[in-house]
Amino acid sequence: MEINSLHKVIPGQRLKVAAYARISSDKDVAETSLDEQIDFYTRAIIQNPNWDFAGIYYDDGISGTTIYKRKGFSKMINDAKVGLIDIILVKSVSRFARNLIDLLEIVREFRKVGIEIYFEQQHVSSLDVKCDQMITLYAQFAEEEAISVSKNQKWRLEKDRREGRYYIPVNHMLGYRYDSKKNIVFL
Repeated sequence: MEINSLHKVIPGQRLKVAAYARISSDKDVAETSLDEQIDFYTRAIIQNPNWDFAGIYYDDGISGTTIYKRKGFSKMINDAKVGLIDIILVKSVSRFARNLIDLLEIVREFRKVGIEIYFEQQHVSSLDVKCDQMITLYAQFAEEEAISVSKNQKWRLEKDRREGRYYIPVNHMLGYRYDSKKNIVFL
């Protein structure tokens, strides 16, 4: 993994590097993706002789549209603010945040104190002011994608409702189950 960190390497001083991983779905494929992200970034940090491992923060099955529900993300932000992290590695802008305002506020706040966020997929460092426009565009795309997915899900649920089909999580309702024809039956 090639990271073009904008932090200067000072002989004898090691940077505290952490990574953030997130999946917004609890499907098996997504679970594999989360494990792969964690494994990849753990190895990348440990193998760099100029870095100290500052942790892997992650959120499993949580949307990136808000920062408030993501416990791993919130802990990472707080740890960075108190000086425990110099660089945060993340797979992409959309993994970090799908809310343009949240993303830009964090990038700008961290830049003021020299904390770098490196977006691997885009090969972009938050410390590079010239990349603000690129980060903004990627964040806008990520936010719009989240809005589109939400609208599609709402449309599908409304369509199913009009056609008399309902999804009820019977696994969580005692005394009910689905029969072989996907009808809800009382036990």
